[in-house]
Amino acid sequence: IIRKLIRLAQICHSVKIPQKWIGSSVAIAYDAGDLKLTSIEEQAQQQSEELYEENVASKVQVNIFDWGRSELLLDERFHGMSQEDQRDRKRL
Repeated sequence: IIRKLIRLAQICHSVKIPQKWIGSSVAIAYDAGDLKLTSIEEQAQQQSEELYEENVASKVQVNIFDWGRSELLLDERFHGMSQEDQRDRKRL
């Protein structure tokens, strides 16, 4: 999960053109009903740590959503905007 969130943050941060991402959200979902506590302990004892982490990670989802007020700008569109609109994108 943490790797996915870090990767998402790195990708967003690496975008050179200022983006206006208002109200966009990140969701972390996990199917807790899929594993019982005793089975988690048993799995941890029976499996290698790497295999156990893969098993748990396969039940986790990280998604971004609610892009209704957001936009994805390309270089040419951003540079074609007025100075005021460019400042607005840099601020947000």
